[in-house]
Amino acid sequence: ELTPAIGSFPDLNSTYQAKWDTWWLGMDVFFKLTKDVSLSSSLEFHTANYKAKADWNLRNDFAHPVSYTHKAKGKGIVIKVGINKTLDKHWNVGLMTIWQNWWTSSGIDKLYFSTGETVSTKLNQVNWKSKSINLFLSYKF
Repeated sequence: ELTPAIGSFPDLNSTYQAKWDTWWLGMDVFFKLTKDVSLSSSLEFHTANYKAKADWNLRNDFAHPVSYTHKAKGKGIVIKVGINKTLDKHWNVGLMTIWQNWWTSSGIDKLYFSTGETVSTKLNQVNWKSKSINLFLSYKF
């Protein structure tokens, strides 16, 4: 029996754990603006194996702790741009922004049922985009 989709779900504890195993090729560029200020940039091209597993804990027709798995081949691009300021011989402060775009081709979605039966279906394309701004302070020994 499926859990009805009405009201609150106090026992909801479903999980989805995704992993992008990659190798990559990239380049870094550094440019010194002044004696104490430098710019940096990085470009990475990734090829990936995407894997994920999930537990839909409220679905008693699915197996637990693994209700389904996902597998697909993917790619990713990571771009980083930053600025760094040397404060003295030990301290540096900087700001970096990072853009990431990851995607897969179609893959395999494998369902695990509580009866022990498994069914494989097509996994549609997986997409993940990320943007971040990082402020850092570093100390050189």
